[in-house]
This record gives sequence, structure tokens and C-alpha cells, in this order.
Amino acid sequence: MPNIKTLKAFRSVADHGSFYAAAAENDCSISKISLQIQALERFAGIILFDRTHKPPPITEAGKLYLDKVDAVLSAWEELENSGVEVLEGDISIGTVHTALTGMLPQVLKRISTELPNFNLTVIPGYSHFLEEEIIAGRIDFALLSRPEQRSGMLQYCPVLEEELVLIAHESQKGDTPEECLRNNNYLMFDPNTRIGAMIENLLANYAIRSDQSMEIDSLEGMLAMVSHGLGVSIVPMSTTLKLPDGVRILHFDDAPSRQLCLVYPKIGRKISLADTILECFRMDQANGSGLTR
Repeated sequence: MPNIKTLKAFRSVADHGSFYAAAAENDCSISKISLQIQALERFAGIILFDRTHKPPPITEAGKLYLDKVDAVLSAWEELENSGVEVLEGDISIGTVHTALTGMLPQVLKRISTELPNFNLTVIPGYSHFLEEEIIAGRIDFALLSRPEQRSGMLQYCPVLEEELVLIAHESQKGDTPEECLRNNNYLMFDPNTRIGAMIENLLANYAIRSDQSMEIDSLEGMLAMVSHGLGVSIVPMSTTLKLPDGVRILHFDDAPSRQLCLVYPKIGRKISLADTILECFRMDQANGSGLTR
């Protein structure tokens, strides 16, 4: 009889189309995932993945079986969430670095007011790291950039859309984003982060190449560098962070937006707190309106 972890492993491989990605998501070895899938295949009496291809796609029989597994996982989720409501304890909230000095402090203050019997811990990190920590049960909630491919084990609740804009010091050349990028040093976010990759795609769409002089991983640090005329940068338009004197904003035509989501496991005792925490984020957004002086 397969256990819940085995069913979750199957769901994870089906989500990602990869045993390797499922192992990373579940913080275990590829061989363990493979053994779990083999055990499930023996129990079900069907082949779930076509191993003649790499990566192995899910079979038609596997797709039908996945529907049944999802029903079991949903029932398990309902069973776990029907227990006694958590009234006190610790809450760990992960966050991407760009939100740490922007919206999050005000939201944490609201959460502390709404949930006074809980101790809050904030854990900064990259989006993919925070997702892995939630799945592993080491973080309760996280504020992170919405991924293109979402885990079936996690709930993603949008809380904020941030337009990508260019920031430049008033002394730097250029009246449009394109002119600023071509005539000044470019300060970049780490391209391995989701926001960094999104910005790189924006530059590629505009066919812009610029001289890169520095790589920075915090919005506050980026603003400080730009305010001293060290270069221009593309950043998410934060709702709370104030612009230093002399720093201007230039908008791209049809610029993409970074979507920040509150993410938490679909199954777990503390998800009963999710509505309260989400409301704290939404109350904060009702009072915010972009980068200000």
C-alpha cells in the first residue's frame, strides 16, 4: 500500500516531467523517487512513465491514475485541515530580497497585530530556494516571484503586480529607457534569480546590449548605486520603497510585470492562517501606489 509521500512523489514527477526535478522539490535523491514510482507501479499494476524516452513522459494510463491520486491527496488535505485550529506558536515567512526592505516590514507589522500569539521569523532567499524549503516543511509561508511552472504541492496566491521600470540619476544621459541603457553602465540583478531572468528577457526583446559594471541582489542596494550615478538599472516598481533624490523613473512600452505570490503548502496545519496573512498583504496594497520620493 503506497503512502502519502509516494503519491506526492508521483504528483511531483508528473508536474515537472522529470525525476531529477521531483527529487530536488522533495529534497531527496533521484533513486528514492525512482523507487517510489516503481513501488506505485507494482501496486497499481500499470506503467506510469515511458522510460524509453528521456525525460520519461507520463503514460496515458498514468494520466488516468493521476486523477485518482489527486482525489486521494485532496481527501488527505481535507482530513489534515479538519483538525484543531492552530492558535499560537511560530510562523516562518520566507521572502525574496527585493521585497525585504519594501512591502514586507509593514505587512509583518499587520500580521503581528492580527496574530499576536505567534512569533514571526523571516527567512530571505531566492524564489526557487524558498519553494524547496516550503515543500520540505522548513518554512510555513513565502513571498516569492511566481514561477512559470508551479508545483502541484503548493498554493500560489497573487498579492502584488510590479511593473519593470528603468531608474537613472538625473545626471545620466538618455530620455528613454533605450537611450539610458545604451549610454550608461548597467547595474544588473543576478540573472539566475527569477526577477533577473525576467529583466534579461526584457532586454533581449528590445535587442539592447549595455555595458554591465556591477551585479547587485537587493533593490535598496540598486537604488543607492543609481543615486550615486554609478549606472542605470531595471527594477520592479515597488509600492513602498522611496526614491532617493535625483533618481528618475522611465517606463518601457508594454513592460512586463513581476507577480509576487504568497506561497504555502496545500496540506498542513498552519494553512488555516493563510486567509489572515493574505488579508494583511491585501490591506497593505490598498494603501500603496508605486515608487515614491
